Amino acid sequence: MPAGSHKYFEQIDPYGGRISVDDPEFVAQVRAKLGPKYENLVDKDTKHQAANIGGPKSKYTQYGYRYRAEHLNPEELMGAKKEDAGLAINVGQLKDILSPDIYVYGLGAGASPRTFAHEFRHKEVGNEGKNRLLDVISSNSQPDYIKNLRLLYEHERDESSDDVPISELEKLLHRQLGLHALLNKKDPENYAAYTPSNWEDRKKTLENSGILSVLPDVAQQYVQRKAAMDRVAQPYLNFEGKE
Repeated sequence: MPAGSHKYFEQIDPYGGRISVDDPEFVAQVRAKLGPKYENLVDKDTKHQAANIGGPKSKYTQYGYRYRAEHLNPEELMGAKKEDAGLAINVGQLKDILSPDIYVYGLGAGASPRTFAHEFRHKEVGNEGKNRLLDVISSNSQPDYIKNLRLLYEHERDESSDDVPISELEKLLHRQLGLHALLNKKDPENYAAYTPSNWEDRKKTLENSGILSVLPDVAQQYVQRKAAMDRVAQPYLNFEGKE
């Protein structure tokens, strides 16, 4: 992996690699972390709703935050923004914090594409646990997958995940996926979005049906095609079970 590539920095930077909202690749990199269903939340027009706050190398207890502007009246929104004015390190950042048109903020070194994607997705996904689960499902690199697993665990268990094996983190992931699948059974679209497509189970079904012995080439192509489609829709499947 080239030392200058974005994924290289993801591996050596636990924050995921800070990005500036002025970076030409900002939209592409944030959309890559959102997952197909939510990509529309970030484009050349909505990117201006985001800003970087704090020193580029500074570490904060949070990676970023978002104002739920659609649920606040202008006075409440401005009041909340004034409370965060102390995070600004220059006049430009102060203007960004107080701007009524900027809702999404990446904090210091934690302002990674992963952070901005999470905060942009909060526009449609209010529940923090659900949003962190979607972070895991949309992980498009192994370091990203592991980091998102740990953040999900820490949110659900309210304790550090530093010494928790990946296998245990994945057990929690499967429980959460099952829970959200159960909660969304009445909504086919959401049910599909939160339920991992298990292509291995599909393969077993085909094997039990006997079709593999009758049409082996056709059946194998079907399995491979569905596996590829699942991994595009839910990238975490490329890294699950691979410590």
